[in-house]
Amino acid sequence: MSNTIPSQSAYKGKTEYLKVSRPRPCVPYIGYDYLDLTDDELKQRCPLIRFTQVTDVKQLEEYLIEFFAFNYHIDANLLTRESSLVDDVERHVWAQELDMPFEEVTYGRIGCGKDDDGNVVGGISDRGLVMFMFFQFDLESLFGIRTVKEPRKANLVVNPEEDPGSLLDCETIADLAAFMFAYGERYRQLHHADNDLVGQ
Repeated sequence: MSNTIPSQSAYKGKTEYLKVSRPRPCVPYIGYDYLDLTDDELKQRCPLIRFTQVTDVKQLEEYLIEFFAFNYHIDANLLTRESSLVDDVERHVWAQELDMPFEEVTYGRIGCGKDDDGNVVGGISDRGLVMFMFFQFDLESLFGIRTVKEPRKANLVVNPEEDPGSLLDCETIADLAAFMFAYGERYRQLHHADNDLVGQ
């Protein structure tokens, strides 16, 4: 499991200790030709951004559209800041995977069993599965941010009153951009304050 930004309610009310480093490219979810690329070639193709240096949230929105277009092989013109991460971005992914029109994509259930009569029971919906995987396995690399257990290893500390909310509450591209922008602002504030202290 990834050590990316906490997304569970169990973290609510607790101080977050995070380590911000350089972003790393992600092998795209769709586009298997990229598996043969070297690290340097992948770096040239995968869009990257230093989110802590972004001072306009619109730049993060545009970046996420560019990244999702690359990662999921989606026409960027089909995405906007208001695009739903699940009902738009993820649905385009399934449309490609299942080779069907976007409008015809429906969701099923995974992890099901059968009762004594042979009826399918239990399981969970596969709606949101692609985005969950992105949050858990790609977000840490893409933005270069992860949680750390030891406070001394953190270069970003977020107190409970500064918490921008839950990652899982991000419904649109704009929501995710605003979420990451809040962490970037906190990072800049923290390190600006440190620099001020050094100059005194």
